Amino acid sequence: MAGALDGAGLEWIEASAVTVDSPLHDRDQRDRLRRQTGARIVEMEGASLARLADPLGCHYGALRVVSDHADFSLPGGVPSEYNRDRLLRPDGTPRWGRWLASALRSGEWKHLPRSWRRLRIAGRDWAAAWTSLELASEALLRHLPINLRVLYEEEK
Repeated sequence: MAGALDGAGLEWIEASAVTVDSPLHDRDQRDRLRRQTGARIVEMEGASLARLADPLGCHYGALRVVSDHADFSLPGGVPSEYNRDRLLRPDGTPRWGRWLASALRSGEWKHLPRSWRRLRIAGRDWAAAWTSLELASEALLRHLPINLRVLYEEEK
């Protein structure tokens, strides 16, 4: 994996992660977990992979692209309305109509300039992470055996 990422000119680090089973939005809790485990990343998705691989004695690795931090959340207080899929397009551009409607319903309209700024930052970071993930995926794909590359292309 390292050779593929280096060959593509991508900046990367090798890091350990601690996996949690529910969203973590508290900076102190995140930092405490990192200190206790020595991990650089606190994440959720790897738990499923670990639960599958561990009983089989399989080693696994994951390519993580971090688009946000535990202490940064999208504006608002209604979790079902304030998530990336609802408020941001896949390219990171905000869905302004949805954001405004959610802000009006939740009372976030009182803080529109701050809320708008946070949404734009989240969109920018999301787009940068997505671009990095695409570049890294393409770099890694070039190093897969041909039969796995064909399977991957058929799935797309």
